[in-house]
Amino acid sequence: TAVGLNPDAQLITEDAARRIHAFAKGYPRRTIMLCHDIADILVARDKREVDGALLDEIMGPEIR
Repeated sequence: TAVGLNPDAQLITEDAARRIHAFAKGYPRRTIMLCHDIADILVARDKREVDGALLDEIMGPEIR
C-alpha cells in the first residue's frame, strides 16, 4: 500500500493560499504558525483540504 499524499490531491485551494499569504504579510513565522494551527485542525476534523470555508471558521473575517 502507498503512504502519503495522493499526487493528484489538492491540499490547499488557490483561494486559501492567497488568503494565508495576505494574512501573513510576508512574515515566514506568521505563515508557519497559521499553517501549523490549520494542520492541527485538519487532523482533528479528519479533513483533507484547506479551503476558504475552513479559514472562515478558524480565522473569521480578518483573513479575507
